[in-house]
Amino acid sequence: MFPSRFVYLFSVTLSLLLLSKHAQAKHNVTIDNRNSSISYSGDWTFEDDYPGGATDHWTDDEDAKAEFKFTGVAIYYQVHLYPGNAPAGALLSVDNKTPEGVRLYDPRADDDEYAQQLTTAWAVENLQNGTHTLHVAFWPGDDDDEITYVTLDTIVVTVLDEQDAPHSSSTSSSATSTSSSSATSTPTSAPDTSRRDKVSQILKYTGIAIGGLAALGLIATVGPILYRRHQANKAHQNHKFVPLSGGSGSASFGSSNQQQMRSYDYSSVSNSGDPDAEANPFVARGETAYNGQPTYSHHPQGATRYG
Repeated sequence: MFPSRFVYLFSVTLSLLLLSKHAQAKHNVTIDNRNSSISYSGDWTFEDDYPGGATDHWTDDEDAKAEFKFTGVAIYYQVHLYPGNAPAGALLSVDNKTPEGVRLYDPRADDDEYAQQLTTAWAVENLQNGTHTLHVAFWPGDDDDEITYVTLDTIVVTVLDEQDAPHSSSTSSSATSTSSSSATSTPTSAPDTSRRDKVSQILKYTGIAIGGLAALGLIATVGPILYRRHQANKAHQNHKFVPLSGGSGSASFGSSNQQQMRSYDYSSVSNSGDPDAEANPFVARGETAYNGQPTYSHHPQGATRYG
């Protein structure tokens, strides 16, 4: 019983560890604007002479659109922000959700001063794992902005392990859980979550390992005790009580049992040492038994019956 229970608990613990690791592991995949999986329609121009080696596809065509199909649980739209004298923006949406107007330039930047660092301008997270479509379209802006350009620079997709977006390069960082950006909010730089996520993964699996070892230690300590108790109960159940004959299912005494037992007359039998006398095992040698009177009678030859 104990070995089978131990094997069962060990198998359950190992399965939980493997399922936890498999269910939560994910990584980010970076998609460049030149990726063939991005479908452009309208008049787009590829640009590769930005500072720092950045590239993008841009357009001022109000009918221009772009689509990107992906499989994953989150998507991030990243750009090198345009300067204030080249206001850029886009209408962005995933699947059939309402498009959001997103500003893709920095109004505080000097003229022709394109950003050299990528900024996450827009994101959609907590998607169900499956196939989705990113839609990019021209946005004329709102009352505060007059948008002239659309730029498509870099797309990042969060996928579960053992999956991969087509023709893409993988990164080690993981997505954080926040809502998508507002329509006209100023973009901020994407946080570097790789180190934090690595530490979180290490702490998580360390905790799981410690918990598993603690469970196995408890099993190893309590298991033998339960096993010995089980063996003792089993031995107790195997011990059978055999009743005396003369009754069915009860320890009653029949006439045959009475004949087998010796009956002593404790009031007249002594332990005198006479080989012809019936010895009373309850009376010391040379003494008589209690004669029914308040006093004892002693006789060197043995017990004497009175009255």
